[in-house]
Amino acid sequence: GLPPSRVLHVEAGREVLAGMEEGLRHPGLAGVVGEVVGRLGLTPSRRLHLAAEGTGAIAFVVRRPARPDDPALAEPNAAVTRWRVVPLPSG
Repeated sequence: GLPPSRVLHVEAGREVLAGMEEGLRHPGLAGVVGEVVGRLGLTPSRRLHLAAEGTGAIAFVVRRPARPDDPALAEPNAAVTRWRVVPLPSG
């Protein structure tokens, strides 16, 4: 149910975290989704958390590791929740 006219799509390349933070600080956005390649450190994730907290927006950081056991997924960050979505074999 979200009409495409209400979606703003931005391609930020390597500056995705900065773009997400900017979007989260804008009072007119309800949420921001960004895909991060590689590590998401404690400091950048904390910045996103504070930006979202300031406006009440929600932030989703999507990370697709090369391997499901990538140690970068276990590193600490400031996320309120963490979800791991993986495919399961069909029965």
